[in-house]
Amino acid sequence: IINSILTSIKTVKIDGKEFYEVSGKYSPSTLYSENTEKISVYVEKETGLTIKKVEIINENGQKVENIITFEYKIDSVTDEDVKEPN
Repeated sequence: IINSILTSIKTVKIDGKEFYEVSGKYSPSTLYSENTEKISVYVEKETGLTIKKVEIINENGQKVENIITFEYKIDSVTDEDVKEPN
C-alpha cells in the first residue's frame, strides 16, 4: 500500500506520442534491488503497451540508469509457428 502512495502518473510526450509515465520511489521490501531508488514505466496511451522501464540504481554512491525497452511485433505469428508437432 505504501508504494501506491509514493507513485505518480503523468502524461509525457516522447517522439510525438503520448505516454503515461508511472513512476515512484520504492522501498527494499519490493521486488526490486535494495539499491533501486526510482522506477519509471512508460505506457503508450494509444495501445496500452509498456514501451520502456527506467530504473535508477545507486551503485557505490553513483546513480546508474538501467533502461529496458520493449518491442512488440503485431500480426507476426503464423499458423505454422503454432502448429503442433506430429
